[in-house]
Amino acid sequence: MFACARHSWDRAGPPGGCADLNPCLPPPAVPPLPSLNPGPALEEGQGLTLAASCTAEGSPAPSVTWDTEVKGTASSRSFKHSRSAAVTSEFHLVPSRSMNGKPLTCVVSHPGLLQDQRITHVLHVAFLAEASVRGLEDQKLWQVGKEGATLKCLSEGHPPPSYNWTRLDGPLPSGVRAEGDTLGFPPLTTEHSGIYVCHVSNELSSRDSQVTVDVLDPQDAPGKQVDLVSASVVVVGVIAALLFCLLVVVVLLMSRYHRRKAQQMTQKYEEELTLTRENSIRRLHSHHADPRSQPEESVGLRAEGHPDSLKDNSSCSVMSEEPEGR
Repeated sequence: MFACARHSWDRAGPPGGCADLNPCLPPPAVPPLPSLNPGPALEEGQGLTLAASCTAEGSPAPSVTWDTEVKGTASSRSFKHSRSAAVTSEFHLVPSRSMNGKPLTCVVSHPGLLQDQRITHVLHVAFLAEASVRGLEDQKLWQVGKEGATLKCLSEGHPPPSYNWTRLDGPLPSGVRAEGDTLGFPPLTTEHSGIYVCHVSNELSSRDSQVTVDVLDPQDAPGKQVDLVSASVVVVGVIAALLFCLLVVVVLLMSRYHRRKAQQMTQKYEEELTLTRENSIRRLHSHHADPRSQPEESVGLRAEGHPDSLKDNSSCSVMSEEPEGR
């Protein structure tokens, strides 16, 4: 598109040699009309995904940027036409629940605009948080007769989740009311004891959380509510004491056995020693009583009466007298 202007010049004409209708003036700026197109549905757990694209066409080519606190990457491409140029910018991100509800703004700058044009897109990220059940922080408060007892299921998501309560070991007891994320109980009885399950779901996913309710009877509670750790310590202590006592008994029995064995051996040894002495004395007495065992002196006395012995005695006396005479 070109503009025409009429000027008065002298015969030499205007500088540059243009005619009265001057086609040499540059065309005026054409302001762009930007548009923003959201990307596909965002879900937590996806990889790098297109969040939105922004396109603006004008003359000269406009500038397209993004204004957001969301972490992502932008990429641009341009297309030139005969009298204008189009610029398209895309914004990619990795969806997470923290991005849900955050603004993503396309900013278009151009010489034909008095101020930048801004188009805002609100991000919608589908997610479902883990579920948990509150209300049993102090189990001792759940006693027979308690009123106003409730369980509350905690979760969040987009789209907003729905809640469903069930009982794992049977149907919900009479009088128990399920209202959204809250499960209300009438005055408690032991029949309300059981395992309760909260089921949370939305269009994206589903989550479950369960809790065990144990309604205590005050009449049976004293002396029966023993701490598990304390009970374990007591059991271990009793077992250790029994093992120690058993060890002591075994040591005493073994000591007594060895002592008795030593006494028996000592007594047997003494008996054998006494028997040996008695046998020695008995043999000695029997030896004296037998004539065949008389001593040599008696044999010598009997030998003196023998004739040969007399001869020897006389010879000895003669030999002893000769030296005296000499």
